[in-house]
Amino acid sequence: MIKAVNMKTYRFGKLANIRYSGFGMLDTETNTFVSFDSVTPYVLDTKKIIQSCIDAGWPETLKRVAQA
Repeated sequence: MIKAVNMKTYRFGKLANIRYSGFGMLDTETNTFVSFDSVTPYVLDTKKIIQSCIDAGWPETLKRVAQA
């Protein structure tokens, strides 16, 4: 299941020093985030916008990135 989450509490491997703001798409079954490049999680400004992407179903065609 894909869920919209606030990104400010998440860190990602070599990118752990980057402070994310906004919302991302978390795959709760695999504990991974939707990504375009398999490195950087896809983040948008508002929960409403990221939820509309989830509702459209297109995150399933993207890659995943695990949190650190």
